[in-house]
Amino acid sequence: MTTLSPRSYYILRLSSALLCLLCVTLATVTAQPRTNAPHDEHAALQVVAQLNTWRASRDLMPLKRNATLDALAMLQARYVEGLRVIPDGPKIHLNARGEGVHTRARYPEINWSDYGRADRIAVGEIAAVRTIQGAINFWMSSTPHHRSVTTAYYREVGVAALPRSADTYILIVVLGARPNILPALLNPVTGKVMLSHDPYKLTDSVVALTQPDQIKLFDAEGRPLHDDWLPWAAEIDVPAGAGNTLYILSGSTQNADLVVMSQVDLTDVYDSVLLPGYVPTVTPSPTATLTPTATLTPTPAISPTPTLTATPTLTPSPTPLPPPELLLLYDDASFTVYNQSAVKVDLFPVWWIGNRYTLTGAWWGKVLPESQIAGFMPGACVQAYSGAVNFELPTVPDECRRVLAARGSLGATERFWLAGDFDVQYRGEVVATCRQSAGRCEVDLPDLP
Repeated sequence: MTTLSPRSYYILRLSSALLCLLCVTLATVTAQPRTNAPHDEHAALQVVAQLNTWRASRDLMPLKRNATLDALAMLQARYVEGLRVIPDGPKIHLNARGEGVHTRARYPEINWSDYGRADRIAVGEIAAVRTIQGAINFWMSSTPHHRSVTTAYYREVGVAALPRSADTYILIVVLGARPNILPALLNPVTGKVMLSHDPYKLTDSVVALTQPDQIKLFDAEGRPLHDDWLPWAAEIDVPAGAGNTLYILSGSTQNADLVVMSQVDLTDVYDSVLLPGYVPTVTPSPTATLTPTATLTPTPAISPTPTLTATPTLTPSPTPLPPPELLLLYDDASFTVYNQSAVKVDLFPVWWIGNRYTLTGAWWGKVLPESQIAGFMPGACVQAYSGAVNFELPTVPDECRRVLAARGSLGATERFWLAGDFDVQYRGEVVATCRQSAGRCEVDLPDLP
């Protein structure tokens, strides 16, 4: 048996301890997940362009970006990004609670519309941690991914693209469809507008326009561009006098009451068919064509001059408290948010929670730049309505100095203010409950003057 000297024994123990410490350190460093990588919008656009090319080769409708599906994709992408080991196979589609995309699509902040039954929600998800072309190649060679991408009834898409290295991404793509939502897109190759239909088969539990056979066209101001119904076609010319926005009312000769309103901004890349060669080389803003609105300075009210009496000492009037920041105005046709205060308001953390649908401030992000939502100006208004029900732009309330956006992409059942009282949530806390019958509701935001 070999006997170690005290010095040799000490060196051996020290070396062993250092080796263990080094192993622990390396394990700790390599086990740290990468988190909070910024979303790469240009990569997301490239993914959609590739998917549209793939679908076009199968004579399928192109996909239109949808902000709600973007949020649904990002929920899973952020979860996957935080994992120490990213799983292969179906587990990449499950969150920490083991929920798949169909369950997550029912989260209150997502609330994707179904086809009349809980088990008929039209969403599908594909994922990869690869280069963009590597992901496309993988999806094309995988039977379930191939089936998802080439599902005929999908018409909308959301993408999260989180960088992992110079050219590798966590890619989560959610495809979806909703009843009575028929996106229209400008074809950048032909200059024509592509219309969509709804081939979803299980529509016996919902009233839905599946295959229109006639259309009416309206200009940017909502004025009709012709008198009679025109025959529906998968692609139509942009009529003269349309302006920057074309509204398309799709209908059926079999049911005069069943119509769907769609709109296409002819100047917005997000309202065009994204194809290779037509993807901007810089990160675009969803509303890059909008001119930023100048900051409004509220005009102070003129205080009447008091009549002084002979009393030598005047009692000063108490300083009036500022009004609640937001005034909500709603009727059968529309829902309006008005900033009646003298300060800018961040609408991103504001949610309006109804019985069946939750509207968030981010919902207007499809038609407004983030700066106008995060800095919602005094005197400004945004409006929400259902173009499937109301074929004209909503009336502007007298209180509004300027309407920044009137977005009509709500479904008929998503008009939460008509379905009973609703709550207003700010930064996760309920700050107001609004009565359906009142038609107006003031909302005081706690951390603002």
